[in-house]
Amino acid sequence: MSQPKQSKRRGSVRILWLLKLCVTFVITFASCELIAWFWFHYNLPVDLRESALFSVYGKIPNSSQMRIPMIQPYIWANYRPNPRSPEANEYGWRYGGGPKDLNVFRILCLGGSTTWSQKVSRPEHSYPARLEQYLRKKGYYVDVVNGGAPYFTSAELVGTLAFRGIYTSPNLVIIHTGGNDTAPLRSPRDYRADYTHWRTVDPASAELSNTERFRVLWEVPSWTIRLFLTYRLRPNALYRQMVGKQLTGPAGCLLADNNISHRDPVGLKNNLRTLIAISRAHGAKVVGITFNMRYENLTHIVPQLAADSQLSARVVRRLRQSMDKSNDALRKVCASLSVPVIPFDEFETTRPDYWVDQCHLSDEGAYEKAVFIGNNLLKYDVIPRRFRRNPKLR
Repeated sequence: MSQPKQSKRRGSVRILWLLKLCVTFVITFASCELIAWFWFHYNLPVDLRESALFSVYGKIPNSSQMRIPMIQPYIWANYRPNPRSPEANEYGWRYGGGPKDLNVFRILCLGGSTTWSQKVSRPEHSYPARLEQYLRKKGYYVDVVNGGAPYFTSAELVGTLAFRGIYTSPNLVIIHTGGNDTAPLRSPRDYRADYTHWRTVDPASAELSNTERFRVLWEVPSWTIRLFLTYRLRPNALYRQMVGKQLTGPAGCLLADNNISHRDPVGLKNNLRTLIAISRAHGAKVVGITFNMRYENLTHIVPQLAADSQLSARVVRRLRQSMDKSNDALRKVCASLSVPVIPFDEFETTRPDYWVDQCHLSDEGAYEKAVFIGNNLLKYDVIPRRFRRNPKLR
């Protein structure tokens, strides 16, 4: 057979092989696309499918079976703790809060983790529980509700008091806040009085990238690629628009270097006025408590401070500045509304190791805190005579 004929045959075989390859590829691709389309629409979990479609098109089909997440304006604004919380009692509080005895003076302690008493061994050793024990030993008919919750700011306390705490029917509301309010004050983002620059329903820019990337790649006309991207990137723009999150964590706020000297804690001031107004509207007295901070113990949050004296000095300077602003705000608001203030920023434990970290106390420290606060309450004479075993007691 001549060379040209052999070359022609080889060329025909090659073309035929390429055609078969192309047909196989088209059939395989079409099959993959059909399977991927079917899988996306009928086998993919509903929440993931609808969230992917929402991320691209910005709406949910009317026929959607998706469980819509609860809208939550703040990351902590969900009425915690509650009776289902593992560390709360049957009434949804850290301590106390049951049916009220009208012959007993009830004290509601509001605050963050320092009121919750995060480092004590059990709820009965929290400072509010110890306060109850101390005042009873002094001859006063009292009970105390621990209305604290870890990481609550004054903003969450407004919700706690208005929607839960006021129904414990307190005779006295103790407001011990300001420490956590220093974080939004130190945030590297522009300060907002409602703290949405710190805790918000908007996603962080780093987390937006996945959704943005998903939207761009979705334009590739392939259900196989779209299915892969949905599983890989798991876009959840719907959840990010509805569920609150924190934009800057504790370490980030501490390490930020923006100037806060001009910032005014407007949010804290307004929240304090609201807390006082709600308490008084329901017939309760009010006492404020300043905040105490052990600046030398900040390595519990940022370990690198131990090895960098310059960084440590800068962090402590900013935190002290923000803490002074918070305590000054509490003093001024309380003074303007004739609310007595317990100077807890002057409190000292008998032993340094009673401070477990920068602001939390051990069992022994919580007891000393309760004694300090109890003695100040007695000094301010806020408990009426009818709640004393001996009416002549001062």
